[in-house]
Amino acid sequence: MKWFGHAAAALLIVLVAPVRAQAAEKVAVLPVQILDADPGNGERMTEALAANLTQHGSQVVNVAEVRKAIADLGIPADRPFFLPAMTKIGKRVGAEFVIYARVLVQGPTVDENARLDRGRPAMIIHVMVSDSRTGVLLMGMQVIQEWQAADPYAQEQTATELAAADAAERLLNRLYLASAVTGRLLNHETNTPIKGVEVFLQQQGAAPRVTLTDEKGEFAFREMARTPYVLTTHAPRFYDQKRAVPFSLGERHLLLSLSPRPAALAGLLKDATGMPLSGVKVRIADAGGTVVDAVTTLLDGSFGRGDLRAGNYTVTILWPQGAPLQKRVTLQPGDLEMLELRSP
Repeated sequence: MKWFGHAAAALLIVLVAPVRAQAAEKVAVLPVQILDADPGNGERMTEALAANLTQHGSQVVNVAEVRKAIADLGIPADRPFFLPAMTKIGKRVGAEFVIYARVLVQGPTVDENARLDRGRPAMIIHVMVSDSRTGVLLMGMQVIQEWQAADPYAQEQTATELAAADAAERLLNRLYLASAVTGRLLNHETNTPIKGVEVFLQQQGAAPRVTLTDEKGEFAFREMARTPYVLTTHAPRFYDQKRAVPFSLGERHLLLSLSPRPAALAGLLKDATGMPLSGVKVRIADAGGTVVDAVTTLLDGSFGRGDLRAGNYTVTILWPQGAPLQKRVTLQPGDLEMLELRSP
């Protein structure tokens, strides 16, 4: 069966209708393969697809450059393209994403009584979208589309605009999903979720956005522009983290591990009259009883220990006279615990 090129081109023009006008991704369009139809339709459809993407903001690799890359890589252009080949081609031409379409033009369909219905020709459309940077298949979708023929007995059948629009609507549900990023923040030392952390999203040409992690340490940004973005975290007790993330079709989930800021412990020892006590030994032990440090008070009666992990500690004061004094403290990340103690 023959299939008019203008109808096929119109179909794929609708398939990639833009969702946003801020696209900045670089896309390689592989030659569209047509089965059971005039091969020239594939070339015209490929050109129409590339022209439509360019019109709506994508950086489309020149079709001739894509064809040359296919030839240089020794990939058969007359056979179906699979993910490894798509990834190689994308890397070869420097494209982040690769789009491949394959269309099978069918003859008459069969009705519920198993009779041929020449008035309803059909086509099968298969579209694949891959990320060349990661080698991941972002989308693989197939649609079986029928349409009502104007003349069931005509030698040449064309897809109606209504059929093309219907197929496009179903494909577009996944072709360019509104980009989203979700994530979870965990304490690097305890692997527990961190709630109440500010997470900032910055995209070029868009206003900064901010959200807070929930009780599970989770956050989400949706309806993002099709551009790379930078995520920054800010939590008073943890080191800030900044991560540049390339744009990806669909939803991306990130797991971020934040390093807690060290805690510190300081104190001041005085005698019963309020005078500073120097030369007093002080032991600091963790929850397991391991002594992490032993210090001696300075002339002003002060002592201190920094770079402590969050947790429970026992501070033991070895007075020059009398029984030792123990003080238990709990330190959170970034804490500075101050003790002021007097001898008996």
